[in-house]
Amino acid sequence: MKILMVILLIAFTGIFSTAQGQRLRTYEDYFKRGLLHLQQNEPDHAIADFDQAMELMATFSGHSYHAPDSPIKVLDPRAANILNNRAAAFIHKGFYQEAIRDLNRALALNPRLAEALHNRANAYRESGERQKAYADYERSLQLNAHKPEVWVSRGILKYDQRNFIGAFADYQRALELAPRYAEAWNARGVIMQELNHPNEALSDFNHCLQLNPRHAGALNNRGNLRKNQGQFQLALEDFNQAIALNPRQSEVWNNRAILRLMQNDWQGALADFTQSIQLKPNTIAYKNRSIVLGHLGKREEAEQDLAESKKLEFVKSEF
Repeated sequence: MKILMVILLIAFTGIFSTAQGQRLRTYEDYFKRGLLHLQQNEPDHAIADFDQAMELMATFSGHSYHAPDSPIKVLDPRAANILNNRAAAFIHKGFYQEAIRDLNRALALNPRLAEALHNRANAYRESGERQKAYADYERSLQLNAHKPEVWVSRGILKYDQRNFIGAFADYQRALELAPRYAEAWNARGVIMQELNHPNEALSDFNHCLQLNPRHAGALNNRGNLRKNQGQFQLALEDFNQAIALNPRQSEVWNNRAILRLMQNDWQGALADFTQSIQLKPNTIAYKNRSIVLGHLGKREEAEQDLAESKKLEFVKSEF
């Protein structure tokens, strides 16, 4: 399930004109452009602009600037907004420890910044620190219980812990707050599928896609549901659309590869499993590709994949 990132948007005037080639002069200019990069899924550009904003803010306020890995906190309270959004960019890239470091600094400057608590909870969750994640979700909801994004995020944590009833309750609360929040419909659809209610799951995925036809996660989830129901052509169409929208989702390539296996398309499955591994090495794709390689008579390569799978499992257990 896709990670939610709360982006703290500050309503500066001229936010769009600044991004259209005008010369950037102040930390606000770089901050505004960084927000645009973040909204456009360009985390590297966003981080570069937030770095520049921090440096200019430090110069303007008389504080020395410290690099992201520095333990020294920037003293200007306005830096909390920049740090929170730079952390969101780090989360987008999967750099969770860097995100947590920025969010710790942001919360030291503004302990009541609910968005930073939410983002830090997401980073903790992805780092496997579930107790810390849950505590931050709770604190964020105490500050603002009307944010559907936080309810969904906490629901994802409960889902990860196989607490499907608790997750359903959180998703339901999000939908009560925001009936047109597409991510909540997608999340609830996943729970419906886990609880063996495929018709309700399909209805939720369809509702999500009516609200947001470009929701790659819902397309992937609906594709899985259709695959399990034997609707192979419809499933393939969903996976193809999801990949077209976001070709960097390792999970979708893996799911389409499994569908190709079910259709005896061994070469297609091999290509998709390989793409999944290139995007994100994972035990499932390595194990599945080893089966394909064995079927194609490439036993040495199949054994290598099994060995890689075991290495990843060992690393995960050690972590």
